[in-house]
Amino acid sequence: MISKIVSLISPPQFPIYTGDIQQHKQVSQKLGIELPYDYFKLIDNYGSGVFCDCIRVYTPYTENKDTNLFNAIRLERTLYNNCKSFFYSDKDNDHPKIKEYFKKQIQLSGASGVGYPFDFYPQKNGIVPWGTWDSTYMFYWNTSVKPWSIVVYGDDELYFEYNTCISDFLFKLFTGEIVIEGNYLQQKSFYPCP
Repeated sequence: MISKIVSLISPPQFPIYTGDIQQHKQVSQKLGIELPYDYFKLIDNYGSGVFCDCIRVYTPYTENKDTNLFNAIRLERTLYNNCKSFFYSDKDNDHPKIKEYFKKQIQLSGASGVGYPFDFYPQKNGIVPWGTWDSTYMFYWNTSVKPWSIVVYGDDELYFEYNTCISDFLFKLFTGEIVIEGNYLQQKSFYPCP
């Protein structure tokens, strides 16, 4: 699958913050879960940087706190769990008119659901962050299904789930096969940065 992305967007000649097979194994051991092979192939080919001026894939090898995988897991765990706690403690969300509103929003947007039904890593089968789209959309692996799916949250309570791997998801996002809430990518590029 990575070859489809490479044919669409040329990787840098000298990617930065990549790892080797041993380092990839160490990352998975440190996390206690085996991250997908195509994620590491993506990092091997592109390193740290920005796709299409807005898509970042976290890498475990950079010290940049904004793009480091381990830092993203720590920060997003707190954010996600706070949102989940607030959402389910808000009694208004049980009101029939609010439920109807959410139902219409799901239909209009094509979302998979609303709320925060997922646990977050390190909970067993929790979601794990792997990237972001201009900090508006957060990308996660849903580890509760086999093979892992992709879950996307925007700046509201709606989420989108795609039964595909990271490289296929990105390729479809880059080519417009996947459009999230009317947002699609026009520029096909990669810019290396920490």
